[in-house]
Amino acid sequence: MITKQNFSMLGNYAKIAFRNLFKNKAHSLINIFGLSIAMSSAILITLYISDEMNFDRFHGHADQIYRIVEQRTSPNQGERLLSQTAGPIAMAMRKDFSEIESAVRLARTGRFAVTRGTNRFYEGDYFLTEPDFFNVFDFTLIQGDPSTALSEPHSVVLTELEAIKYFGNNNPMGQTLHFERLGDVKVTGVLRDIPQNSHLQFSMLIPFSIMDATNPRFKMFMEEWGRGEFITYVFLREGLDQTLLESRLTKLLDDHKGPDSRESRSIFLQPLTEIHFGSLNIEFERNANKSNPSDLYILGFIGLLILSIAGFNYVNLATARITRRSKEVGLRKVVGASRRQLAGQFISEAVLVAYVAVAFAAVASELLLPLINEFTGKSMVLGITGQPLVWIVLIFLATLLGALSGIYPALILARLQPVLILKNAAFGIGGRLWLRRTLVIFQFTVSIVLMAGTLVIYQQIEFIQNKKLGFEKDNLLVIDINSGGARRNFKTMKQEFALQSGVGAVSVSSRVPGEWKNLVR
Repeated sequence: MITKQNFSMLGNYAKIAFRNLFKNKAHSLINIFGLSIAMSSAILITLYISDEMNFDRFHGHADQIYRIVEQRTSPNQGERLLSQTAGPIAMAMRKDFSEIESAVRLARTGRFAVTRGTNRFYEGDYFLTEPDFFNVFDFTLIQGDPSTALSEPHSVVLTELEAIKYFGNNNPMGQTLHFERLGDVKVTGVLRDIPQNSHLQFSMLIPFSIMDATNPRFKMFMEEWGRGEFITYVFLREGLDQTLLESRLTKLLDDHKGPDSRESRSIFLQPLTEIHFGSLNIEFERNANKSNPSDLYILGFIGLLILSIAGFNYVNLATARITRRSKEVGLRKVVGASRRQLAGQFISEAVLVAYVAVAFAAVASELLLPLINEFTGKSMVLGITGQPLVWIVLIFLATLLGALSGIYPALILARLQPVLILKNAAFGIGGRLWLRRTLVIFQFTVSIVLMAGTLVIYQQIEFIQNKKLGFEKDNLLVIDINSGGARRNFKTMKQEFALQSGVGAVSVSSRVPGEWKNLVR
């Protein structure tokens, strides 16, 4: 309980702390600068870890959404995990599994051309899906009705950025785009741009029904149990027995396995919130942001080391100033100050320095954040209301760091005898400063290790960026022409391109190396 006397004492601590802060400007600036750098690093690392840990959690029922992952074992290929499964699984679950609230399939069929007026684009960042998409996921539609946006066969839902690309500042709703091989489609919805911390990244959603209308073989393809081309997500009821459901789904696959199949197939349900970290060994992965949780542990450990170095540096500087504050402590003891009051005074000064450092660190982090976002490909923000957990952790760390940094010199000074202090006889305490020497050694050791690690990482990044790939990428132009007629006459096209001025050499391939797409006949 804070009494009036205690409150007055805390106010006195603060007043003296501010006085000493301004009285010893050089010492204070060194401490604040060192702690600010450490705190800024802690802020940015905490933001990054928080962003990673919150992947896919913006969906309202994220803990009830699962992805079906199939495990296949065969004599030739051994054991494999695949994120793509047979098309009929979703239909069977909707019909026969009461545990399922909803199920939705996603697929891609390669790149295709999109035409708007005289502008022509190649589109590959899309998903074919079903009207149930919005029953499973909570991606926000800012225009259109989620219950009907994907109901019409020749319709498309665009993201905000994609809508601007095709229609500029005009309202895209009801406007028409021409899809190669699929015909004209009407814009029936506009999605808020997909959050960066979503494992699903796309620019448009196209209903499967458009394929039924333009490709008679597609329906047979969706009903084939032996293939695995669809990503299937399920929204499960609360309180289900996941193991029992997985065994029932596995039996469903076994019941439809061909008599000549030598492949063993089983199913497990992967929680949506674990896809980001749990997909490193899954094939045909559409996870746009796979990550390894051990990276976060390493990053968090580095952040703690940086904070530790800053704290140790403060302790070293504070203990180095013991002799300059000894007479102050002696006089305080003479007039009746207790050991507890003296310790509180020094700890309050340390905490004040830490809080001032937090303020400077917040400003530095805000200035650095755009560069960090550009480097990591994220969209992190440091708003007070947007990241309350980060601020809570930061204030806690500042208090803890300040307290731990101030407690050691406080205890040393509080134990000194006033008579010895005033006679300048108290500082035969060199042997009692063994901790300071230990911290200096630890501080330099950790600093050298971190600098060496940073140098290695820098050299690796330089190697990756400057590695000779066997071609001059700055002078290489890829002309992607997905046309059967052009492909059959590629020799003529090659000769014509070679005749153009400024063209040093021409080569032809069926696809851009490193990319997959369906070829138009």
